[in-house]
Parts: sequence; C-alpha cells; structure tokens
Amino acid sequence: MKKYILTMIIGIMATIGLLAQPASPKYSIDKFTKGIDGNLSSYKKTETALDELNTKCVYRKDGQIVMISLVGSTKDEKDVKKEVYYYYMLGSVAYIHQKWTNMKSKAVTDNETLYIHQNHLIEWTKDGQVKDPKSDEFKQVEDQILNVSKLFLEKSN
Repeated sequence: MKKYILTMIIGIMATIGLLAQPASPKYSIDKFTKGIDGNLSSYKKTETALDELNTKCVYRKDGQIVMISLVGSTKDEKDVKKEVYYYYMLGSVAYIHQKWTNMKSKAVTDNETLYIHQNHLIEWTKDGQVKDPKSDEFKQVEDQILNVSKLFLEKSN
C-alpha cells in the first residue's frame, strides 16, 4: 500500500512538474505573431513604395517595430505575388513567413516559415517539409535571414 501511495505521489508531482514547464519558444512565437495579426489595425503603420511593383509596411507598437511586411513582385515575374513578413520580438526577429503565389493559377509556389529564438533559427519549414537543422542549407539560411532581418530593422528605424 505504501508503494502504491508513493507511486501516486510521484505521478502527481511529475504531472505538476510537466505542466509547470515554460512554454516552448515556438509556442511563444506563435502566440506573439497571432497577437500581432489579430491587432494590426491598432499598430502605427508606415507604408513605403519601394518601386512600382513593391511596397514595405512597418508596424510599430509604442515606437517598437513589431512587423515588417514586403509585398510585390519582380519585373521578370510579374505574375508571382511575393509576400514576406518579418515579426520582431524585443528588437530581434522571431518569425518569418514567406509566401509566393502565382496569380494566374492561384497556386502557392513557395511557402516558408522560419522560427528564430535568441538569434538562432530553431525551425524552418519549406512547402510543408521541416528542414534538417544540421544541414548546411539550414545554417546558410540562418545566416542569411539574421543578416537581412537585422538590415531591415536598421533601415526601418
């Protein structure tokens, strides 16, 4: 009987311990980005035409950049709408969503999500496939996105 009670106590403590674990970085980032998306109209928006085909919107809350969106196309691919959204948490990029859509067929030709935590790419999904974090491609993308997102942030301040 003592073993049974001890087992129950350990089980309850383990369950409580698991429930008390902090949220995963990905969960926190998802919650943060959904909060931004759900309240876009409450943020200060600055829209800039980059050229005749592309626009950049910067969204700020209390003077802090929370999102930068780039939407447009290239002269070579006018039929492809390119959307890239950079979400910033406490001055660092936390999430990027890139979506390219062929406007004639309405087919999505590129769909990528990137989760960044403490300036490290923690997950990259391209067209529904999670990329291997140990691959050279993953490391190259990490370097590129961190540099580009930092540059966008600096140029938008």
